[in-house]
Amino acid sequence: MGDNGTNDSEYIFVNKTIFAWLNEKAQKGIKQWLKGLGVDERTDLTYLHKTIIPNVACYITRENAIKTIKMLFMLFQKNAT
Repeated sequence: MGDNGTNDSEYIFVNKTIFAWLNEKAQKGIKQWLKGLGVDERTDLTYLHKTIIPNVACYITRENAIKTIKMLFMLFQKNAT
């Protein structure tokens, strides 16, 4: 499902709670099946790579510019070594 609860998203992500459940040993088969369907865990990096970068020319708007820049800066800080 997309972020807004619909299937209109090009990329499909799994809720964090469900993904944690899927990481249990008994659920490995289900996790692999979902990955085979193209469903992925949503992380900040997957969101950046699958949503922002491919749409860089039109993603940032006046309405979301500050929020997006803050998110990108926090992502940079989190992954800087």
